[in-house]
This record gives sequence, structure tokens and C-alpha cells, in this order.
Amino acid sequence: MSKLKRLLVWAAEIVCEIPLLIALLFIIADPRPSVSLVAIRFGLFVTTFLMVGSGYVLTTAIAGVFFRTRTLWVYPATSALLFIFHHQLFTNGWTPPVTNQLRDQAGGASIVFACTCVGTWLLRKWEHE
Repeated sequence: MSKLKRLLVWAAEIVCEIPLLIALLFIIADPRPSVSLVAIRFGLFVTTFLMVGSGYVLTTAIAGVFFRTRTLWVYPATSALLFIFHHQLFTNGWTPPVTNQLRDQAGGASIVFACTCVGTWLLRKWEHE
């Protein structure tokens, strides 16, 4: 049952990360508050493509099995580093990032860290019931 709980929490984390990353994408790209439905669908496609195409989803699933410990910050920090690594490789390859990409990576890693921190905390609560 513990593995199923971990899988459910991991899936919930990914589902929470995607809309927050889309919001970050829109804020960085165009800070005006009006966004069309077409733009939202495009943002969903781009974000999902980045997360799946770069291997982020697979590696966080694997990391979730091995790095979820009693310490609250280990798995979130690992996931944030994985996000930065996959974002960098998917967008730039091995070349150093430029300033605006560092901002994107820092914002995305913060979202990932927050979502996985909450997920880890909820999983700990759920497993102690």
C-alpha cells in the first residue's frame, strides 16, 4: 500500500506542478493579465512536452522511490535539481544558460520544490494514519 500511496502523491505533485509552471511561463513571457484559451492550451502542450520529452517525469518517479526519506527536504531538493538539469538539457544542451533561462530555471525549481515539499509532508501524514 505504501508504494501505491507514493505513486498517487507523485502523480498529484506532477498534476499540481503543470498549471503552476504554465502560470510561470505566461508571467515570464507576457506579464499582462489577459490570456486566451488558445494560449493556455499551447502552454499546457509546451509544459507537458517539456516535462515528458526531457525525461523529467520518469526520473522524478524513480527518484521518488529512492529519495523519499523521513527528512522533508531531500526528495524536494532532488526533484528541483532534476528539473533544472532536464530544463537545461532540453532547451540548451550542454551550453551555459543565459540570464533569462536562469530565471526560468529558478522559478520552475521553486515551484517543483514547493509542490514536492507539500507532497512529501502529506505522504508522511497519510502513512502515519
